[in-house]
Amino acid sequence: MSDQTERICPQCGAKQLGAAEKCWLCTGGLAGVAQGPATPDRFSFSLSTLMLIITLASVCLGLLAVEPGLGVFVCVILMPVFIRTAIVLRKREAQGMDVPPSAKISLFVASFFTALVVAMVVQGAAFGTFCLVCLTTYSAAGDRGELETYMIIVSFLVAGGVTLLIAWPLGIWIRRRYQRDTTRS
Repeated sequence: MSDQTERICPQCGAKQLGAAEKCWLCTGGLAGVAQGPATPDRFSFSLSTLMLIITLASVCLGLLAVEPGLGVFVCVILMPVFIRTAIVLRKREAQGMDVPPSAKISLFVASFFTALVVAMVVQGAAFGTFCLVCLTTYSAAGDRGELETYMIIVSFLVAGGVTLLIAWPLGIWIRRRYQRDTTRS
């Protein structure tokens, strides 16, 4: 946040520094607009955030054009990363923290690696569950009658339990990381 007093244009919401009589953006009159550290109530973002959005869109569209399979994967990973980064930055700004562009980039990179770790853990759990169910079903095949049905049910229950055992600490880790990121200066 700036130490200077500022005014907000009532027509367009642009910040006005100094004692100008007209808005620099929309040329609307500023007569009677009080000075102070006011901020607009609506959502706004800086030029560095706009450049980050343009860069992400360019990377995603380029990958989709050149390598569609990889492009879809990157788009799926980048969307929650961008949303998480925007939420964390919004919380930091609401707490009055000044967030320079370098902090935005480092937060985005950290969120990207967090999303990759989550994707790898989920993929590993899904692969392990698939293998467990397939092996149990294969071993239960034959002339065993009702035993086959019980083996499949037990394998699904064990796979669900293993998935919960993996998801629980992962959820705690994600929550702690989010709390750390929203309170870090």
